[in-house]
Amino acid sequence: MPRTSKPPKQVVCPFVVCVDSREQAPFPFASIDGYDVIQTVTVGLPTGDYSIRGCENRVSIERKSVSDYYGSIGTDRERFEREMARLSKMEFAAVVIEGDWQELLIDRPDTIQMSARAASQTIYSWSVRYGVQFWPCMGRRHAELTTFHLLRHWWNQEQERRKSDTAWIQETIDSL
Repeated sequence: MPRTSKPPKQVVCPFVVCVDSREQAPFPFASIDGYDVIQTVTVGLPTGDYSIRGCENRVSIERKSVSDYYGSIGTDRERFEREMARLSKMEFAAVVIEGDWQELLIDRPDTIQMSARAASQTIYSWSVRYGVQFWPCMGRRHAELTTFHLLRHWWNQEQERRKSDTAWIQETIDSL
């Protein structure tokens, strides 16, 4: 009788990534960090472009291309500041930029009229004012990986918090 081998078991990410329905160029989240399957769902998020299903009001990642970042802190500054204020209410929020510091400040598009100093100072100022982290990345794939890893680490820490809370509740019940 011939031996049949079972297909390898797929490793599925333990959470579902929410992608905002207005996101123009969503990340595919394919084959990241040993996960064969990373489920995504397209929804209308309250703020940002990416979150975790069931935690949409607690964690959010906003994605920006370099030109989108400059537009957001230039002509769309008031709208983007309102978004920063909404993000500041999250337990964790970040802006992931699809360009590193070199691309943001030195090799920026010729069409950008804003100074590199103003662009960098906005990142520093808003990081402090709103408590939102800014993550310049080395291109789109790095931004995708950064987005996933930020969500994954938040998820893992949330699971640890839940275990700790459950243990504390059980200890309290046991002591009664």
